[in-house]
Amino acid sequence: MRRSKKIEDFYYYRIQLPNRKGSYTVQPCFVLPYLKGYTLEVATALELMMYGVPSHKISELYGRNDSYWDNLFDSLGRFSVVGTLVKSKSELPDDYCADEKITYWNAKKISVCMVAAQNCLFCCEASWSSCAKGLERAYGIFKTEACRLKKDFAPMSINIDGWKATRLAFNNLFASTMLILCFLHGFIKIRNVAQKEPHVQTLYDHIWEAYRAEDAETFQLEIDKLNTWMEAVELKESTRKNVQKLIDKSTQYQQAYQRKEVHRTSNTVDRPMRRLDRFLFYKQYFHGHFRTAQLKTRAFANCYNFMPLSKRCLNYKQQPELYCRAAQLNRKVYRQNWLENLIVAASLNGYRTASQNKFRIFELSL
Repeated sequence: MRRSKKIEDFYYYRIQLPNRKGSYTVQPCFVLPYLKGYTLEVATALELMMYGVPSHKISELYGRNDSYWDNLFDSLGRFSVVGTLVKSKSELPDDYCADEKITYWNAKKISVCMVAAQNCLFCCEASWSSCAKGLERAYGIFKTEACRLKKDFAPMSINIDGWKATRLAFNNLFASTMLILCFLHGFIKIRNVAQKEPHVQTLYDHIWEAYRAEDAETFQLEIDKLNTWMEAVELKESTRKNVQKLIDKSTQYQQAYQRKEVHRTSNTVDRPMRRLDRFLFYKQYFHGHFRTAQLKTRAFANCYNFMPLSKRCLNYKQQPELYCRAAQLNRKVYRQNWLENLIVAASLNGYRTASQNKFRIFELSL
């Protein structure tokens, strides 16, 4: 038993394994890791930071200084995102959505690779570049964390956009996984150039009739109708070009009918991506060391999974006591306070052994 020098009259346990193979600290969840303070005193402040409140305003409301709050938020990024979120390998989903968010680090463009399923974020990693190798390294962290929970982990399907580097990255990581082309991205490209077309509503109806098809054969029939209609009307060259691209990719869209549970659009990952976009805009994007950017995006993912949903949203839930996305995934909570729940779930930083935790720190420094 040791007495804390940071918190008055607080004692905690330190366990030393035989032959100095490792040591562990045992402390209650109402105290922050490294004894930085009490959980209840900072939970609301960290929640406000997720909504874009700047650090200097947090300091005025809750004391301390700007660096304390920034470092405290970034420290939540040390936790394994998958290991903290999923408590049993049977809870790992089979179908995912993945996409990249383009943002800025020291005025340079970088990508934030995101993987989502069942309204939760399983990956939120900053990548130096948007090339296949850079994306493979970022998405590879998601694979590494999932494989520590389930050794033979391989998703059944992943919904992606048409970016070639994304497809190459996932082909190298998961050779047996079925990659589903996002139908929504194809429609958005058409909508961006066809808004002033005289037959725009009819064009939209043909596209969505194809999307609502119940099987691959019906889908192909609706695509053929779209092709016949396009040849009979006058359209701008840019509109006709994008519609033709959607028609040419009909075979790739039909892969989604091989499994009922697959994500045909990227809405599952687009929702947290919009949240991340607002978060980074209020933070004026990334500055300083790149490792800080990595920790911040991972901290965002952990807070996104464990922060409570709005009361209006919980009113529509059958079990309102499952107040956050992580609780709805695992069907249980450890504590009613969201930050205490996160700290309990992130025991050993979300890893199963101390050796995995040390490897993760090295991996972040690449």
